Amino acid sequence: MNDGRSPSLSGGSFDVFPVVVDRYVDLEPLPEARGVADEVVTLLASLGGVEQPWAMDGPPGHDAVLARLAQWSDPPAARSSVLLWLGHGESDGTSAWLAVHGSRAPMRGNGTALNPVTFAEHLTAEWLRRGVDPGAWTLVVIEACGAATFVRNLARELYGYDTPPDRLALVGVGADAGEARLGEFARALREALGSYTDLDTRIRIRDLVERLRDRLAPGRAIETDFTGAMDLVRPGLPVLGGGTTVEEYTELRAALGALPEDERGHFLPRARGGEGGEIAWYFTGRAEEQRHIAQWLRRGTAEHPARDAPSGASGAGMLVVTGRPGAGKSALLGQVVVQSDPNVRRLLAKSGLLPEVADRMRPPDHAFDVVVHLAGLTVSQLVARIDSALDAPRVGDTRGAGAAEPAASVKVSADSAHAAHSPPRSPHSPPDVEHLLARLAGRGSPFTILLDALDEAVEPVAVAESVLRRMAAIPCCRLVVGTRASSTIGLDDCEPDSVDEDLLDALGGADKLTVIRVERDPEAVFGYVRARLGSLGEAGQGGGRFTDDVVTEVAELIRDQDREFLFARLAVHEIAARPMLLDATRRPALEELLSGDHRRLFGHAVARLGGLADAHEPLLRALALARGRGMPRADRIWSTAATALAAPGIRIGEREISRLLEDAAPYVSLDAEHGQTVHRLAHRTFREFLSPRAGDG
Repeated sequence: MNDGRSPSLSGGSFDVFPVVVDRYVDLEPLPEARGVADEVVTLLASLGGVEQPWAMDGPPGHDAVLARLAQWSDPPAARSSVLLWLGHGESDGTSAWLAVHGSRAPMRGNGTALNPVTFAEHLTAEWLRRGVDPGAWTLVVIEACGAATFVRNLARELYGYDTPPDRLALVGVGADAGEARLGEFARALREALGSYTDLDTRIRIRDLVERLRDRLAPGRAIETDFTGAMDLVRPGLPVLGGGTTVEEYTELRAALGALPEDERGHFLPRARGGEGGEIAWYFTGRAEEQRHIAQWLRRGTAEHPARDAPSGASGAGMLVVTGRPGAGKSALLGQVVVQSDPNVRRLLAKSGLLPEVADRMRPPDHAFDVVVHLAGLTVSQLVARIDSALDAPRVGDTRGAGAAEPAASVKVSADSAHAAHSPPRSPHSPPDVEHLLARLAGRGSPFTILLDALDEAVEPVAVAESVLRRMAAIPCCRLVVGTRASSTIGLDDCEPDSVDEDLLDALGGADKLTVIRVERDPEAVFGYVRARLGSLGEAGQGGGRFTDDVVTEVAELIRDQDREFLFARLAVHEIAARPMLLDATRRPALEELLSGDHRRLFGHAVARLGGLADAHEPLLRALALARGRGMPRADRIWSTAATALAAPGIRIGEREISRLLEDAAPYVSLDAEHGQTVHRLAHRTFREFLSPRAGDG
């Protein structure tokens, strides 16, 4: 089967074989074809594609093309690949042919063009080589007139063989009638790759084909079983640009790309303060809170020795950042995370994306050993995350991964002493709580963790009581926890006379914890709104409506509502979407928009979004039903759920999702799970607003 050649199992890269037929005897030349191929090769290179050049003497005639196909189908070792054909073609609606240099029109029956039978022979030969690698896949792309019919007939030929190929996709771009427009596949690929976020570190080839299919017009995509196919691996790098030099941009990508997933996907966007994808940092205020957090984190360092920590410990305990929903807890903690990384801090400041802060407001460099966003996590998932972090070397630690002081040098608290006697953990089972506590108790060096969104964990009280509270009792551990005080109070609920603080109680009780309460800050809201709307005016948006006087007046109006930061952010987005509200004649409508609570403001947004596209509301309603960390876009999971909730006849696919994410940016959160992006509504109140309607219609 392999003629004695040893297969090389597929890794992160794959071969790209362009077959560009751009010169003809009797047909018009295609001078743009080479440039189109180069664009596709560049796009695929971002996923690990490596071009295999076509060393051709003379024109791309019949023999040269067959030799190129043989080069592709008979590699020295099994591997994944993309075959890209660009050129002229012809179809009568039933049959189809691909032109080579000497082809004559009409091609039917004259023997001068390539037919699906010949192409299928090469695909079968390629499968005989590739089949020994259970992860290797092949993508064949044909862009020519009649390509959709050609790949349909090609698939029919392949499945007439005894051993048809698996892990194969055939993509045909080009209608049977009319002239083909070269570049349609490049456009579709560019849009499909753009639909992934920097949190998508792995892309399943089947999902990529699905996203291409929705963007091919005209075109056809046919795929076989992709079970076991190797994923495309890409770095999860936050892309920043606009006003940044190439040197700074490259350095910034390297610095941010080294951050853990939670910091990239959750904290950096919140510290930025702007909506998703914007290159501007609008965090403002909270100076006193930043100072308190920095001071607490410095306790027990060489600069500020701990006086109240147990013997042998360094600043043990827990700091809780709490406040009403939407008060800006995550933004504050995100700012702390960014300020604790000197490389990111320096580069963002150099790029004009982050204002300088006073030293007293800045935490120690590399203050956190691990940063965790708790939304959608169970106890076991959290324990596994922290256990894994214990194996990673701390920045500046030269002792290597998992290094720790002898256990004898640590005094273990009564609450965790029994953990030191836990049996060894099986490498095949998730780490349990007792084993984690034993590992932490065996460290002599400090271990500092920042955890946000405790109230959004799957089991918030269990996480607080069985994990966080017990960790904080270990002398070397320090925890910074962001959470609502109560699991029952909603975004627009009035404060009751006697507040149920069940989450603070589960963490140990407000009277025994260091607690920072993030209160409403009208002046910080004013500064945020003024900066945010002012930037829209500077960008030329709103038809000249965002003048200094108008921006100041609106900022005062929003400030005087005495609401949380979230309200201000949502109000800004609605005004940006409807700048005519700033006209003097529309002032009553603006005041009506701002006179309600978060739910009412979100209701205005849902009504506006529903008027923009029929698919918007069912897509949002699907997110309201999401569980865990969110709804995956991959494998059509989100679009399928939304279609089930939509009115009959409404088609929801990739393009509809992309448009929603543009139109509803502040209402949808990004997160990562298993190397892919998931989406959810940004706040629980939004889910509550939409969930009761999930059964309508």
